Amino acid sequence: MANPDSAKYGQFYWRIDLTSGEVVHAHADEVEILTSGALVLRKADEEAPLVLLAFAVGEWKNVQAASVMDGHAVCVDHWDKPGEES
Repeated sequence: MANPDSAKYGQFYWRIDLTSGEVVHAHADEVEILTSGALVLRKADEEAPLVLLAFAVGEWKNVQAASVMDGHAVCVDHWDKPGEES
């Protein structure tokens, strides 16, 4: 499925879990974890990448490439919880 917002914000879709329990879904071409621990989402640009969104160290728990269809991690086929059959 093509991402209709990719021209404006980036070709990939990301899920960011915050330490507050909130979940953010965002479009960006690239994600970088800085040496400080901050998380930065950028739009690729030939001259200079544009920072779209940033989270300070301690504000986010994890980040993953997400499906534009349902927001789940794109690399996970299925995930069984303890006690559940696959």
